[in-house]
Amino acid sequence: MAGTKDVVGGALQAAQIPAAFMGGPATEAGAETVAAASGKVFGDAGKAGALFNKVAAAAKETPIEVSDAMYGALKEAKALADTGAKGLPRVVTKFFNRVSDVDEELTWEEARRFYSNVSRLSSNEYQSMAPQMAAAVSKFARAFDDSLRAAAEASGVGDEYSQAMQLFREG
Repeated sequence: MAGTKDVVGGALQAAQIPAAFMGGPATEAGAETVAAASGKVFGDAGKAGALFNKVAAAAKETPIEVSDAMYGALKEAKALADTGAKGLPRVVTKFFNRVSDVDEELTWEEARRFYSNVSRLSSNEYQSMAPQMAAAVSKFARAFDDSLRAAAEASGVGDEYSQAMQLFREG
């Protein structure tokens, strides 16, 4: 999908360049319409990516705190799974094992990979979870975002992180 998005987005951008030179103001308006349409269809994934890269560069040395809210949601999800609730996502188990068994600080890059996987759970995965499990996983994802946002703010790029997340959600 990402490759298709790049190809189509590149074709739309390429179409705008000659159109702006060939037809004057009327064609420029058409090119602007194409640009607006491509932005609506594909979001601002490129801009979000650039912002995420800026945040990653600034925050790469900032340790990510596994907050009490994150631990609480993890423990709740694990307890639910241990008592038979359906649907504990593998990424939650992997994260729990990582923060429980490894003494190293959680880095920005590693945390973003975990968070990305948690935030990309499909609707099918959520529908296969017991309702209380889905609530615990959602609570964990929100707390995880809060920890990443705090690390970004501590690194001086909190606004960039917020903008990137907004663009990502819109895209």
